[in-house]
Amino acid sequence: MHGVRISKQAVDKRIKEPVLKFLEFVLAGTLSNIIKSQRQPVYSAIFTPFKHILVQDSTHITLDSKLAEHFPGSRNHTTKPTAILKIQTVIDLPREQFCHFEITAFTQNDQKASTLILQIVKRGDLIIRDLGYFLLDGIKEIQLKRAYFLSRLKYGIALYQVDGETTFDLLAALQKHGRLDVEVCLGAKEKLRARLVAIPLPKK
Repeated sequence: MHGVRISKQAVDKRIKEPVLKFLEFVLAGTLSNIIKSQRQPVYSAIFTPFKHILVQDSTHITLDSKLAEHFPGSRNHTTKPTAILKIQTVIDLPREQFCHFEITAFTQNDQKASTLILQIVKRGDLIIRDLGYFLLDGIKEIQLKRAYFLSRLKYGIALYQVDGETTFDLLAALQKHGRLDVEVCLGAKEKLRARLVAIPLPKK
C-alpha cells in the first residue's frame, strides 16, 4: 500500500523459499524478453547438434558492510570489511531455463564454482563459459562426460602438438597463417586434446 512504512524485520520474515522462487521466475522472464527482443537470434543453427547449450556465468551486488560476516567481499585500501553478494547461474540457452541458481559470498570465485557444471552436464551438451571458469581439471571432467566446451584460451597454458610431446608455438603459427583451426593438447601434465581456433580481430 502506498505510504505504508515497512520495517527491515518484516521484509526479512517475508523472504522465504516461495519469494525466492518468484524472484527467480521474474529474472528468467526478464532474460527471456531480452533474448526475444534481439534482432539477431542468440544462438545459431550451428548449435543444433548439441543436446543442451549451457551458459555458466556470475554477477555480484555490493551490500551494506554490516553483512560482511555473511557475504565477505574483496579487500580495499581502507582495510574496512566489505560485503558483496555473488550470484552463480547456469542457463540452458535455447530453452531459456535456469539449470542452477546459487547465492554465495564474493570470495567464492568463478574458478571455485567451475565444478558446479559437472552436476548438470550430460553427454552431448555444450558448455559456454568465460576465462574465470577455466580450469584444466574441470575440462578433463567435462571430456570424460563426453560433453563439449567453448572458452577463450587462458594465458600461460602450455600447448602441445597432438602427439603430446612436441610443444606448439602459438605465436609462430599465428605469424605464419594469420588464423588457426587446429587440434592441440592443453597442459604440461594433463595433455587434454582440444580444438584451437584463432581469428584476428579487426583493427578498430
